[in-house]
Amino acid sequence: MSDKLFNKLNKLRLNAQKKGHFVVDAAASCLTENPESLDYQINLVGSLHETGALRNSLSPYWMEFRKTEEAWANRCITRLISNDRDYWAVAALLGCSAGTVVLEAQRLAFVVVSVRSYERYDLPVVHVATMAISRADRILSPLLEIGWDIKSEELVDCVRARAVLLDTEEVLDGSLVGEGSMTYFCRATLPHGSWRAASLPFSIPAAAVVSGASPNPKFKRDA
Repeated sequence: MSDKLFNKLNKLRLNAQKKGHFVVDAAASCLTENPESLDYQINLVGSLHETGALRNSLSPYWMEFRKTEEAWANRCITRLISNDRDYWAVAALLGCSAGTVVLEAQRLAFVVVSVRSYERYDLPVVHVATMAISRADRILSPLLEIGWDIKSEELVDCVRARAVLLDTEEVLDGSLVGEGSMTYFCRATLPHGSWRAASLPFSIPAAAVVSGASPNPKFKRDA
């Protein structure tokens, strides 16, 4: 570990202790002991987002740890395949190139079943790829949703759920449309936002489907 990073982590720990952000303190402590651990790096970034850190605080760690964005995304998604409560891995995907994240998810057997959009106030539209490994008997499991800013193609919204049970479903322009419920839900967004729930309604309305985008979203940069 470089002296610069070591000093930065020690300062971060002191500030976290003062603010009562003990998850950040614990994550930084583990990383100080094993700075090459990709999991500990992911934990630190995820814990920072969990405690409300904004881009100016997160970006230096993104640049420090994401030397190979593909490996970073792959490890986050691998953790999310079987873990219902790994919020840190969800949050650690934010800021990555959406093309990279979608490709790594596909390499790990996720399939894009739908692409929809939503608007944000005074910010570019977000496109969301809904992905799952298994789709059978109206069940999507596990669910991974990757949402990106359509101008920067940066990932700004990430969702993971254990499963979605669809009460209704149909296919519109290649995308799944339907309503149902989902379990063990985690969501992280930029510039801020953190949610967890045991169960929530699930919906992909026909009006939100992005025409011609599924099954493979197109990105301006190489994925």
